[in-house]
Parts: sequence; C-alpha cells; structure tokens
Amino acid sequence: MFVEVLLVVLISCLVKVIVFLVDRMRLHKSFIKSGIPGPKPDIFSGNYYQLHFDKKLHPHQVIEKWMNEYGPVVGYFMGNDKYLVIRDVDLLKKIFIENASLFRNRPPTVLDVQPINSSVPFARDDHWKRGRRTISPVFAQNKVQSEAISKIIDSCSKDLVSVIQEKACLKEDNSFVTEMFPRIQATSLDVIAQTSLNMTSVNVHDDKDILTNAVREYFSDAQNIVVSACIYFPILRSVFTFINDYMTAGAMTDLVVKHIKEQIITADKIHSEGESTTTFLDSLLKNLHLGRLSEREVIANAHIVLLAGQFYFKLNLFSFYLFRIRNYCNYSHFSSPSPG
Repeated sequence: MFVEVLLVVLISCLVKVIVFLVDRMRLHKSFIKSGIPGPKPDIFSGNYYQLHFDKKLHPHQVIEKWMNEYGPVVGYFMGNDKYLVIRDVDLLKKIFIENASLFRNRPPTVLDVQPINSSVPFARDDHWKRGRRTISPVFAQNKVQSEAISKIIDSCSKDLVSVIQEKACLKEDNSFVTEMFPRIQATSLDVIAQTSLNMTSVNVHDDKDILTNAVREYFSDAQNIVVSACIYFPILRSVFTFINDYMTAGAMTDLVVKHIKEQIITADKIHSEGESTTTFLDSLLKNLHLGRLSEREVIANAHIVLLAGQFYFKLNLFSFYLFRIRNYCNYSHFSSPSPG
C-alpha cells in the first residue's frame, strides 16, 4: 500500500514539474510572438540572474546594455513576470498621458507582506489614487524646507561631527582615519526617524542600536535566496510571506509599527488640544483623524518613508551630508590617509 501511495505522489510531482516547465517555456516565448526583442530568458529565473548578479554591471547598466543591443523597447522576465522597458518618447506619452488610467499600478511586491503593500508606492487602483492625493501635500516644498526640519538636520549633523571628534580624541597621533559611509548612513537614519516618525530616542551611532542594525541588515540582505526562490517558483511566495515576520524585515517592521501605534495614541491628545503638526507622521495622523487614511495606511506610509529615505541616501545623499558637516567641522583636526 505504501509503495502505491508513494508512486502516485511521485507521478503527481512529475506531472506538475512537466506542466510547470511547459507553461514557463510558453510564457517566455510570448514577447517573441509579439515582435518584442529582448535577452534570452532562463527557464527558471527568466532574466533575473542576468539582471542582478552581473559581476561587472549594476542592474540599470544591464538594462542600458540591453537597450543598446535590442532597441528602445525591450522585454525581459523575472521568473514568470513580464517586464517592458521603453525609451521611445512617443510611446511613453501614450502610456503616461493618453492612457495614464490604465498604467497607474506598480508591479506587486515579490512577497505580499504588510504594511508595505498598503503604502502609496504599492497600493493599487482607487486606493493608490486616494492615498496619493492625501499624502502628496505633505511633501510640499515649504514643508520639506521648513525651519523645524532644517534644525533637525543641523542637530543630527552636529551629533555626527561630535561622534567623529570623540573617536579622534582617542588617538594619540594625528593620523586618525574613520569609515564615513556607515556614520553618515546612521545620520541619515537619525534625520528620517526624527522628521518622519518622531523617533527622538534612537541612538543611531551606537553599534548595538536595534533599529539601526535592522535597517542595515534589511538592505544588505534585500537580494537574498528567499527573494530569488520566490521569483523562480511563485508557488513558494505564500510560504515565505508567512515566515517573513520571523526574518530581519519582520523584526524592523515590528519595531516601527509599535512606535507608530504609540504615536497614534499620543496624537489623540495632541489633536484634541489643537496643537500644530510639523513632521511627516504628524501629518499622517492628522489625516487619520480626519478619516482620509486608515490606521493601516498610516503605518504603511510611515514605514515606507523610513525605507525610502535609507535607499535614497545610498543613491545621492552622501555629498549632501558632507556639505552640512562643513558648517561644523574643522578639517585641520582630520588628515587623509597617505596614498601608500
């Protein structure tokens, strides 16, 4: 009896594998049938491996290479998800202007996890439209460049210089050298935590700080084996979505969500007393009390701002903070390492 059951299971698995391979091969031929050029996809990963694990080129450089090779419209695959990259101006006008209502949704996340999926970048259809209309005014120029936010940035920059000077004072000679990237990354997190989430008690320059380490681990481990497996085999996504709470991303999310819920309780008193709001989270909480956003949307968008701020820092905020530091730092106290 056991042998028969085992045989049935093995045959069923074999059939499923064959069906999976046939469907994947048929899908990967869809662009060719539509006359859309692009790189040849792998049966399991599509073009995911080519895009993210090129030893010489970053993903955007890989796409640029494809467009130089195949033309202004390129089709590629991430597992069984289809993507089109378009550089044709006339076609882009049709997409973003003439047919904007048909193309307002972003691709869904690999793992269907909350609260990220309720944030504006990943909300869909009318939920996205309502959320974007409500949140966009929060990022108005007069609010982003307000005196309150400038004071926070200046204060965080002063803290950074103080940390570096403390380390320099521990050296007996004048050859002090320190790695600036993690220090300025921590300062960026400090600014975002204070201006966006009202988190003033986070010690970002403490190497044991929970939030700082969680954010760093989140981005250093963003392209991991779990993400790859879910892209290769979509059937696994529900499994890994379930266990996400027990991973680094889940630990960071729990920390941020707990803080935001505490702020929501505090905001009830602030709102009743009619006090003015200044930070991004304060503005979200005001919209929560006005019924324009749900509690889940408030938590989601505060959380995504924290992540987006750190990602944006990795792109081009390094020079911005160096500019700020110049106001507080006497470069004569620091020397650059010799070329040798």
